Amino acid sequence: MDRDYIRKLEDKCIQECPPGCRSLCPLHSDVRAMIAAEQKGDFTGALEIYMKAVPFPGILGSICDAPCRAGCVRSDLGGAISVQELEAAALRYGERKERKVRILRKKPGSVAVVGGGLSGLSGALYLYEKGYKVCLYEKESRLGGRVLDYLGDQLSEALLQDDLSVMEKTDIEINCSAVVTDENFPDLADRYSAVLVAAGAKAAEESWAAAIKPDSWFFETESAGIFAAGSCTRSNYSPVLSIAEGKRAALSIDRYLQGVSVSAGRESEGSYESCLFTKTDGIKNEAVVESEGLYFSREEAKKEASRCLLCECMECVKACSLLESYESYPRRYVRELSNSVNQFYGVRKTKHMINGCTDCGLCGYLCPNDLSMGDVCTQGKRELVERGIMPPAIHDFPIRDMLDANSESCSLTTCPENSEYIYFPGCQMQALMPDLLLKSYRSLLQMINGKIALHLGCCGAPADWAARTGLRDDVLEAFRLEWEKCGKPVIIYACTSCRKTLAHIADEAELVSVWEIFDRLLPAESIIRHPDLPVHIAVADSCTARSLPAVRKSVRNLFEKLGCITEELEYNGEKARCCGFGGLVSHAEPDMGKKISRARISESRLDYGVYCVMCREHYTAEKKNSWHLFEYLFGPSEHRATLGKRISWSSRQENRRRLREETGNKFASGLKPAEPEEWERLRLFIGPEVYDRMEERMILVRNIQKLIYDAELSGRKIVDPLTNRITASDKPGIITYWAEYSPENDGFRVHRAYSHRLEIKEQNFED
Repeated sequence: MDRDYIRKLEDKCIQECPPGCRSLCPLHSDVRAMIAAEQKGDFTGALEIYMKAVPFPGILGSICDAPCRAGCVRSDLGGAISVQELEAAALRYGERKERKVRILRKKPGSVAVVGGGLSGLSGALYLYEKGYKVCLYEKESRLGGRVLDYLGDQLSEALLQDDLSVMEKTDIEINCSAVVTDENFPDLADRYSAVLVAAGAKAAEESWAAAIKPDSWFFETESAGIFAAGSCTRSNYSPVLSIAEGKRAALSIDRYLQGVSVSAGRESEGSYESCLFTKTDGIKNEAVVESEGLYFSREEAKKEASRCLLCECMECVKACSLLESYESYPRRYVRELSNSVNQFYGVRKTKHMINGCTDCGLCGYLCPNDLSMGDVCTQGKRELVERGIMPPAIHDFPIRDMLDANSESCSLTTCPENSEYIYFPGCQMQALMPDLLLKSYRSLLQMINGKIALHLGCCGAPADWAARTGLRDDVLEAFRLEWEKCGKPVIIYACTSCRKTLAHIADEAELVSVWEIFDRLLPAESIIRHPDLPVHIAVADSCTARSLPAVRKSVRNLFEKLGCITEELEYNGEKARCCGFGGLVSHAEPDMGKKISRARISESRLDYGVYCVMCREHYTAEKKNSWHLFEYLFGPSEHRATLGKRISWSSRQENRRRLREETGNKFASGLKPAEPEEWERLRLFIGPEVYDRMEERMILVRNIQKLIYDAELSGRKIVDPLTNRITASDKPGIITYWAEYSPENDGFRVHRAYSHRLEIKEQNFED
């Protein structure tokens, strides 16, 4: 997977972007994490988080001007979170640990810091911990600068002294009542390797300071090594900005003394607008909590903290069972998948994730930057298939089922003269609702005056999902030839997954949904709901109808004409979830397929009205009553599975064969019926327990018929003399099938059947 392409995909995921409160905080304090701790009543944890970014937590927690509130998404939903009051609550109710000052390593060079306010103190402390010798000059008799103006109700002397005590744990030389003038400033600049000027706005009126004009955050004068915090020329005082400016000026000095670029790679310092998206749809207004006293009680603080949405962009993860299962988010997934595919590291986990993706496109639709994990998984799957790393057995059965659907035994095209349309119902409708397929075709013939062809076969979607694009193109080309023989008529599709695959020939073919045709042409008198079907239903859209609003509208029109009262699911329309069939997930990762199905059916207690036959099959298997729109129009299918069950794979293939024969007899005069092979006539007796095991392992009755026929014909079998049971195997492809059986009446009783990928090789040994 191309690394530049992967980086672009990673950058699309904004989950790692900070929330607005953190990006607008000049110190980038992790406000979200602090508030999350307070939501749980963990004030000590909240204080620890706060102190990681704030060198003087007592001071700032008391007088912070909270520029972070401007980025709060709660602003229009009851008011921005009272961050400063929550900082104060953390200080008041949390257990404050002693601040430790650590020097990483001693560095050559000394720095003078002019100014003992928050900027100067922060800069001095940062430079000291970087290993420099630091000397601080303050013109007043005590440290604090403009902070001293807040002493009283806002800031207690105890908190001030507690914060400033950290300076006593350092070797910083502090000189109070030390006035810098025009006469002594040049000497100061000469004696030190660098000077940090954080003297405040009043000091800037002095001629020596007035010449220093900081550019935004840092500044280097013509006299090398003189830097200024931005606050030295600002009259509007911001405590939090002062700390940030002092730290930033100190970082500039550190870089300057190390001989590296002062400005490179510092774009994310300071306040900036966050790119994080947080969905607020459905969020209720909650007013800001008002304290009954001078400050928040514990419960008031927890209540105000609970208003915080803990901003994040996880809409795709919330909606997708696969993404949710791995407990992370797309940026990390993209990185892990690309590393696994490119370096063959952790490929096993990668295969599970890739094969667990239905490629439904929901994540891409929900992502504000259109990042689709389906695109990533599909590309990764193709590369693993091309390199021979993806085990072919994972998708072997659905590929063989697709080939069977397109075989002479199941596939045909009826082509009336001058056909204006060709009906493409899809291989799964042939397998699961052949009776209603024929009824729908007869109805189309009546509405379109007989000028409509019928094509039975598969569109090639299983090959596409299995990353066998060459095979998919072969299937599409075979259909194209049939379509051209019919005069390139308009294609009427019933399955929106088929529509997605047939789009590969959309430049030449006009495609229209059967639901649009029925909505437009079906006579009103024939639209009568079957009395046994529920009136009140939830319409469950197909995920592949996401970009087909006309289809979705026609479906709802038809349900309305049928007299149904419909409700919408949370994830519907353009946000429709997959049923678990897409991407062959139910074959490759059956547990994930079930999880996806269960997430979908949990959205409503009502019966579901669907227009995808595989949706009906998957929901029914998970004990959710689901009814296909054709069942509302033509009556329940005689091929419905009972709740908690599926129509067996053997039955599906037999349904296709019978449908082909019935359709050929009625609509394709002169069509030669497919003659069954001799082995297909073999009669088997299979008990329900054995049959269920065969279904679970996707072993067809046809597989066992062929196995027993060949074993009996060739004599390649093992007979147990105690039970007279016979064991034999057959390997028609990459899967080896085994059966234990015995003769019974005019056929054979199957006692056991299983399969595996092991290959049994014969070897002759000479004496």
